[in-house]
Amino acid sequence: MRLMFGLTSLLLMLSILAAIPIVNVFALGYLLEAEGRVARTGKLRYALPLMAIAPRFGMIVLGLSLCLLPLVILSDVAADAHLIAPGGQKDRAFSFALRVLTVILTIHALLAIARGGHIVTFFRPLKNLVWLITRAFSRDHWARSSSAIREFFSAMQLGQQWRTGLTALLGTGLWLLIPTAMFAALNDRQKPGQVLLTLMGGVLLMIVLSWLPLLQCRLAVERHWRSMFQLQAARRLFARTPMCWTLAMVIGYALSLPLYLFKTFAPPGDLLWMFSLIFIVTIYPARILLGLAYSRSMRLEKPAFFLWRWLWSLLLLAALSVYVFLLFFAPAIGVNGRQVLFEHPLLMLPVPL
Repeated sequence: MRLMFGLTSLLLMLSILAAIPIVNVFALGYLLEAEGRVARTGKLRYALPLMAIAPRFGMIVLGLSLCLLPLVILSDVAADAHLIAPGGQKDRAFSFALRVLTVILTIHALLAIARGGHIVTFFRPLKNLVWLITRAFSRDHWARSSSAIREFFSAMQLGQQWRTGLTALLGTGLWLLIPTAMFAALNDRQKPGQVLLTLMGGVLLMIVLSWLPLLQCRLAVERHWRSMFQLQAARRLFARTPMCWTLAMVIGYALSLPLYLFKTFAPPGDLLWMFSLIFIVTIYPARILLGLAYSRSMRLEKPAFFLWRWLWSLLLLAALSVYVFLLFFAPAIGVNGRQVLFEHPLLMLPVPL
């Protein structure tokens, strides 16, 4: 039960991060962190890097939701009163009650979080107040509180995840820039030059997409900018276990295809995290599979038989040709037009927009 609650909290936390512009780089960094841990160890139990703090985050979110429910209800009542009789007695009374309740619940929520954020603390306002009075004059209270906050943020490894996510985003963008620009060049089908340029871009895009998952996995393991451009090392990894890499990439790209349907409309801002949750739940397993393929490659020293390598290379390119072919029609249904060609869910930010 605790494991399921922690996993749900972890996915919720990542979906909220993914829904916030700029901050969603952290979500990409955490996905790569999970992939890198599995790649280094080959063990699935390391696939949840934030599992230690995720349950506490889930309890805080649940507690805040229950704690602020009366405020939401009163806010609706106050809005109705203002709509029916603006400036009337009931309108002023409900507005005043709303302000008072907002202050009270805000203080109560802060005290509940300060006591540790356990779910029971959100239902004991008097005990929270007594706790504040007794602890506020304690000499070591503020020192212990500061230490707990530092430990919490240290466990999140914000700096490291930001660097990893940003490096992956920029490096992947550089790899995709030219092939995708060529692939998106078609404006008039009557012009042979544009058709040829689009076909060339599609072929280059297939090749780039076949190596980017390996390069990102190397980045997740080594955490160096140069890892995104060490193509020869990525080729050696693929040569050792071509079947594992092919299956992992085919599954990853196949899982990402339905996500393009969520790019056909602009979701409401307050519901964006729900759509981001679908992206996280879909892409997370694909990242873990890539990490397992990397781990398998690192345990082998010699490349596979060359016919075996060529067989799986051709199968991978055939699968990617289908992916690129379907991607060609994405701008016709995407709300952002040709920008959708740059938004590969498996490789870029795990967000609908």
